[in-house]
Formats: sequence, structure tokens, C-alpha cells
Amino acid sequence: MARRKGLGIFGSVLGVAFKVGGAVAKEIAKPSKVDINRKLKERQAQMAAEKKLNQLNETLDAFAAEQDREFKELKAKNKAWSKDFNKLGTMRSNAKEYEKQGKLKLAINWHLKALDFGETSERLHYGNYAANIGRIIILYGKVKDKESLENFLIRVIYNYPEAREIDDWKKRLSKLNNK
Repeated sequence: MARRKGLGIFGSVLGVAFKVGGAVAKEIAKPSKVDINRKLKERQAQMAAEKKLNQLNETLDAFAAEQDREFKELKAKNKAWSKDFNKLGTMRSNAKEYEKQGKLKLAINWHLKALDFGETSERLHYGNYAANIGRIIILYGKVKDKESLENFLIRVIYNYPEAREIDDWKKRLSKLNNK
């Protein structure tokens, strides 16, 4: 044991304690294989989680882009439908105006134009122009044009077999044929 000057035995013991303590501290600071493997596994798990998170972000970005594309497409379709629907409404308004003025044949012509436009439109469906069909039937009756009414009823019965008004149309046609 090396003695420290002026400290005596106590100094020697203290010196040894410092040497042993330093060696123990070095040993403690040295990572074991278990610690290294644990840290390696933690880092691998962290990297795997980051990879999954990146994949999820890419998936969400792709989904958001698809939703945005579909929204723009739907918006364009809605705009086109509105344009057709407004045009149909204008034709119907013209027909009603002529009907108010007592110009029933002109009103019938406008309703027929509206019906033809509705039937040929790719965006409109039966419900958008069904009212025109009803008005045409009523107006043909008012002007007592039985032949045109009969032809029109045959047309709508044939073209719209699923319409809820079909039974009424068939009854009206039957009455025309019995007279």
C-alpha cells in the first residue's frame, strides 16, 4: 500500500478506496452485452414504428388526394346537373306563363320541350320532369285534343312502366278508348 504523506494509514486506505472505486466505476460505465442488445432492439423497434408511421402518412396522403379528386369531380357533376335543372325550370316557367295567359297550346309545347330535354339529359331523371308529364296530360284534356292525349298516354305508359302514376294513366287511356 502506498502511503500518502501526512495521512498515515488512513491515507493508504483512502488511496486504495479511490483506486478500487475508479475501477468499479469504469466497470459500471462499461455497457454489458445485455444492455447493448436491449438498446439495439429498442432502436430497431423505434425504426420499425417510424417506418409504419411513414407508410401510414403516405396512405393518408393518397387517400386525401383521392378524396379531393372525387370531390372536384362531384362538384363538376353537380354544377352540370344544376345547369340542366335550371334550363328545365326555365322551360317549365315559360309553359306556366303561357298557361296563365290562356295560351294552352303554347304551354303544351313548352312542357313537351321540357320533357324532351329532361329525357335526353344525362344528368336529369324522371323525378325532375314528372310534373311536366302531368301538366301535359291536363292541358291536352283542357284543349280537348283526345288524339294527342291518347298518343301521349301510350308514350308515357311505355316509357315509364315503373312510374307511380302509371295506374292513373292507364285509367285515363281506358276512358278515352271507351268514348
